[in-house]
Amino acid sequence: MVCLDVDTRWNSTSMMLEVATIYESAFERMYVEDYNYEAFFKNNQDEVEGNNNNKNKKKKKKKVEGHPKFQDFANVKCLIQFLKIFYEVTIRISGSKYCTSNLFFIELMKIQEAIVELSSSDDLLTRGMATRMKEKYDNGFGSKV
Repeated sequence: MVCLDVDTRWNSTSMMLEVATIYESAFERMYVEDYNYEAFFKNNQDEVEGNNNNKNKKKKKKKVEGHPKFQDFANVKCLIQFLKIFYEVTIRISGSKYCTSNLFFIELMKIQEAIVELSSSDDLLTRGMATRMKEKYDNGFGSKV
């Protein structure tokens, strides 16, 4: 299932990126075999911006940074590790057919454990991202947890 990104919902970004990694080889093949694919990314793309009722539309040029590369997919896979943690916790504590207040502390601890584990990763990108998240987590909850 192809998921579209919704700017205000991080979970849609997570799902979109996860699906994109499934098609990594297709992106690579398109780059090799389809001239228009690479040309698409060399050109600037027009982006239409407007308010919700589509009045007063403005056209804004958006610079595209190029086609997805191998390292981009490696970075996305790293990011998905983090987003998946938050996605699963969000699903569990956002339930509407059962009490969730008793789950909050347990889920918060799961996030902390995952961040601590990922901050000792061999992958530099993962470790750096986890370390920054741990600092923010500690600032937010610090000695409270």
